[in-house]
Amino acid sequence: MFQLAHRQQPIKSLVGASLPLLHELAERARQSCHLSIFQNGRVVVIAQVDSPERWSFGLKIGVVMGLTDTSSGHVLLAYQDEIERTRMLSSHIRVEGELNMDPGQLFALLKEVRVKGYASMPSIQIDGITNIAFPVRSIGGRVVAAINVPHIARIDGTPRPDIEQIKEIMGNVCTRLSARIGFDPYWVEPA
Repeated sequence: MFQLAHRQQPIKSLVGASLPLLHELAERARQSCHLSIFQNGRVVVIAQVDSPERWSFGLKIGVVMGLTDTSSGHVLLAYQDEIERTRMLSSHIRVEGELNMDPGQLFALLKEVRVKGYASMPSIQIDGITNIAFPVRSIGGRVVAAINVPHIARIDGTPRPDIEQIKEIMGNVCTRLSARIGFDPYWVEPA
């Protein structure tokens, strides 16, 4: 699936546009990060950059993950219209270990993501990780991808950006990536 996805020009273009900004994000945040999309019923990691620190936690390129129980999945679902969200949920192929999510709870989470502008939650797979995901928008404002930082807190007192500072950096990086792939915040769809 990963090889097939990377033969498609739109995905290759998205990865090419994102990699310099993902490297910048990893350097500034001192954390790993990855870019994911929804494709063929799954959330797929299409680009990943390791932390510049001595240790790193990240997902491998090509890995599939949950749609309903991850911050990336929440971002990808939250910004779709009702028809597209329903299509995504009905075509979704569950991954091993994906938790069942009560639809009412899921829709409340998605509403919260839209209000805040991002998703942030403790990992449900790995203890000690806080996942932070922001949307990447394309032409017409459509959310086409999510950038996620699996935040690892240092406890030794070494200065590094905290979660709030990382959110600010991520917001800036996602805004710039969105502009690179055609998003214009001032564009209004013709009536």
